Amino acid sequence: MELIYNGVSILKDTKPMVCKMTDYAGGQADFLEVMFSDVKHQWTDWLPKRGDSIELLEGYFKSGVLFVDDLDPQMGAYRIFAVSVPLEARKIRTKIWRNVSIREIAGDIASRSGLTLESYYIQNHNYFTVTQRMETDISFLTRICLREGYGVKVSDRKLILYGEKEMEGQAASITIEQSKARPDYTFQRGTELLSSYQVVYAPFGHDCISQKVIDKDIAGGAGYRVEPCTSIGEAQRFAYGYLRAANKESYTAQIPLLSLTSVAAGSTVSLTGFGFEEDGNWFVSAVMQDAVNQKTTLQLRKSLPY
Repeated sequence: MELIYNGVSILKDTKPMVCKMTDYAGGQADFLEVMFSDVKHQWTDWLPKRGDSIELLEGYFKSGVLFVDDLDPQMGAYRIFAVSVPLEARKIRTKIWRNVSIREIAGDIASRSGLTLESYYIQNHNYFTVTQRMETDISFLTRICLREGYGVKVSDRKLILYGEKEMEGQAASITIEQSKARPDYTFQRGTELLSSYQVVYAPFGHDCISQKVIDKDIAGGAGYRVEPCTSIGEAQRFAYGYLRAANKESYTAQIPLLSLTSVAAGSTVSLTGFGFEEDGNWFVSAVMQDAVNQKTTLQLRKSLPY
């Protein structure tokens, strides 16, 4: 294990009592929690501050650069909490975007936050108008990408957009046998799922736009939203995006293992020996690394066809 703080390796001088990292595929910031014994108040003397950079390296796993969000001196200890989203991207903003593409929006947000934009399996849809209203840049971007079925992730000073359906369809990076899992693994069916979703919009002076999409494999409720849109095609895309968001955790798993550093969130793994329904490819929605205790937990979800 190695920890890099503001570009300097620090484990030569101090060892952590706690070092836990969660790497998410998207939807929320990656985070790192580290706690050191600090009887001699070394950390206070080093003058750490919010916004400092920290990075965890553990085997093949690299957290990328994270930004210190909270510093917590305690009696005989010092706790650091860091996240992957820089401070600038967490400011509340209001803005009306007109005649703009999704990549233009993402590019502006990335540039403003000192991030590099990357995208995978993204169609560069254009919007007549879209409003950011008292939201952080990342929350706003996540919201408008959700209706397109796109994931948003900030990692290692990069803003990443990707098509969730296409990423879920990747070839598995590794096979995990049931015998390698710790015995407290779990599989869970989702609740509050939807069998259909309808997007409706009635622009002033024009005919009503309405599209309803259906997931025949799920017995659930019906979603409905009034959403500004300019065409039947756009309404259908949004409806599928909202239906995906409601159902993408229809079947999930949590697989605890001994240290596994070669799997990252956003990849796929293949399970074998767990059961008829459980075996096969799963999308890795999160990876939790406990570097001190040499344990890894994978959060997985089954893919959707839309």
